[in-house]
Amino acid sequence: PDAKRARLAPDAPPLFQSGMLDGTLATMPSSGSTGELQIPQQFVGWLKGKGGGQIREIESRSGAHVSIDQSTKEQGYSRVLLAGTEEAVQSATEIISNELSRVMARDGVAGQTQTVPLPGEELAEAFIPQKYVGWLKGSGGSQIRDMESRTGARITIDQSTREAGYSKALITGTPEAVQQCKSFIEAEVVRVQDRDKVIMEHTATPSLKPSGFNEVQIPQRYVGWIKGSGGAQIKDIESRTGAAITMDQSTQELGFCRAMVYGSDDAVIAAKQLIQNELARVMDRDRASGQTIPPPGRGGGGPNNGNKDALAIVATLLAAAGQAAGSGGGQPQ
Repeated sequence: PDAKRARLAPDAPPLFQSGMLDGTLATMPSSGSTGELQIPQQFVGWLKGKGGGQIREIESRSGAHVSIDQSTKEQGYSRVLLAGTEEAVQSATEIISNELSRVMARDGVAGQTQTVPLPGEELAEAFIPQKYVGWLKGSGGSQIRDMESRTGARITIDQSTREAGYSKALITGTPEAVQQCKSFIEAEVVRVQDRDKVIMEHTATPSLKPSGFNEVQIPQRYVGWIKGSGGAQIKDIESRTGAAITMDQSTQELGFCRAMVYGSDDAVIAAKQLIQNELARVMDRDRASGQTIPPPGRGGGGPNNGNKDALAIVATLLAAAGQAAGSGGGQPQ
């Protein structure tokens, strides 16, 4: 819904002070929730948008009223004040936090939005070794979004301590959601640390196993499929078998990559079997749909395999055209 704004009245409630967006405020609902975000001063203009357009869009998307209090700008930040239903305030908080985090990361700016928990919520921290921050976030932030969806909590990664070797996951939400989300994060960190320990143990000394015992070669076109969204399929295979799996893409120019599998012999064999089964399934699916499958062999083909496929298609088309020309000399049938 379109948000309506009223001029600041002389007896305005304490929540709304002078210095807000364009000297106006969002009309305070008779009942509801409020929230606050602190943002670096340099991003206030970005948040407002041209003519206040971005503020109006956030209000329209969330249903919350949004105002900006710049009375603290000399301290390097302003306050974004939110009001509305609990759901609307939470939605606006997520929209602003996510978009601001994205633009700050894009601009390479250190620091994060400071989220103030809503009434009835709490804030918790989980410490993450810096080397695992990217892993925890997942591709495009997919793992963070999955945890938020599963728990109802909100997560912000504060990397202001990265020089000390760690970052903090700031978790806000109901006490139950925060506790569950924190447990998920800590469990994921422990899992990847255990995975790295297994890999280190099995790579520290020369293996007596036959060459290729702990690897599966995957045609490059299927690497993303085998990994799954945010690495979900690899994690599932690791969980089911107890093996640790990494993707070695140093051979991708040769048309394949290697899934390196570590663990006990039984775990390695089981994980390799699951990977090979999934690979066979998706290749059978593509064959059934008429797609060209790279020939078997080391990596599923050499570096020019794609070019060879293209040349084969062109040759087929030319042959068909030649036959058509040869039969076209007579009268049309």
